[in-house]
Amino acid sequence: MSAITKDNISGGIDAVVFMTIENPERVITQIINFRDAVSKYAQTAIRNIVGQYNFDDLLESREEIAIRLKEEIDKLSKEWGIDIAKAGLQDISLPVDMKRAFAVQAEAERESRAILIKADAELLASSKLAEAAKNMGDLNAIQLRIFSTVNDVSKDQSNTIILALPLETLKAAGIQGVVSLLAIGSKKNSI
Repeated sequence: MSAITKDNISGGIDAVVFMTIENPERVITQIINFRDAVSKYAQTAIRNIVGQYNFDDLLESREEIAIRLKEEIDKLSKEWGIDIAKAGLQDISLPVDMKRAFAVQAEAERESRAILIKADAELLASSKLAEAAKNMGDLNAIQLRIFSTVNDVSKDQSNTIILALPLETLKAAGIQGVVSLLAIGSKKNSI
C-alpha cells in the first residue's frame, strides 16, 4: 500500500499484523469478514501514523511506529473479540525518481562533510606553518633545528656530513676546530 509522509514523500509500505481470536462469538456476530476488516483498519491506521512523520524520521522510528500501530488497531479489534499480538512495518520503499533524489542528496552530504574535514585540516596545517615561520625568524630556533638535524643524521656512522653554515652559527656553537681555523684565517688576512 502507499502512504504519504508529513514532508509529502509518497512511498510503499508493507506491514504485517498478527492477531488471535479471543472471543469467537463476537467475531461472528459483530463483523462479517474479520480478516478484511482488520486489514482495512490497519491500512487506515498506517496511513494516519505515517502521515505524522517526516520520511527520515519514519526510517528511524520503525519500532515506535510498530507499537503505535498495534495499539491503534487493538482499540477497535478488541471490541470485535480480536487481539493484535504484533504489528510492524516490513518494508518502506520509494519510487525510482525519489531514490535517485535521495542518492544525490546523500552524495552531496558526503561531499560537504569531506570539504569541511579538508578545510579543518588545511586550517590546522596553516596555523602550524605560521607557527613554524614565526619560530624560523628566531636565530636560536634555527640553530637548534640545525643541530638537531645534524645530530639525527650523524647517528649513522656511514654518513658523511658536509655543512654549509654561517661562521656565526659555528662560533655560537663553540666548535673548537672551527674557532681555531677562523683564528688562522684572520691572521692570514692581517699579514
